[in-house]
Amino acid sequence: MPQLPSGRHVGLSNDRLFAWAEDEADLDELEQMLEAISDPVHLLNLIDLTYYHADDAPTAIKGEPGEPYPAGITAAQFDAEDSDWSPADISFFRDWLDGQRAQEWLLGVREDLAETLESRSLPSSSPELD
Repeated sequence: MPQLPSGRHVGLSNDRLFAWAEDEADLDELEQMLEAISDPVHLLNLIDLTYYHADDAPTAIKGEPGEPYPAGITAAQFDAEDSDWSPADISFFRDWLDGQRAQEWLLGVREDLAETLESRSLPSSSPELD
């Protein structure tokens, strides 16, 4: 969880992606998506951005310090034109996403998605009928 120059703590969440992949996704759709992900950065449109509550957070979003809450955008949208991020925060987070730790995490997400597809594709074992 990096801390941006502004002091905001951010993180990445694959919870919604895996809920979809494990329960809702059509197997063909999931397989096509995996084939299209040739670079880990392609996953950023599917990964949610999270913020973390700070001690001095406004009452409207107050939570336990360090507790994550949805940012309401994907990780690919942090630098959108209507973003409230400063140029320094955008530059820092872009560099962080390009770093080894984030890239390894994204590769792991892709591998886990492939395992999810494989496990959903396996025929369920059922006793044979005589």
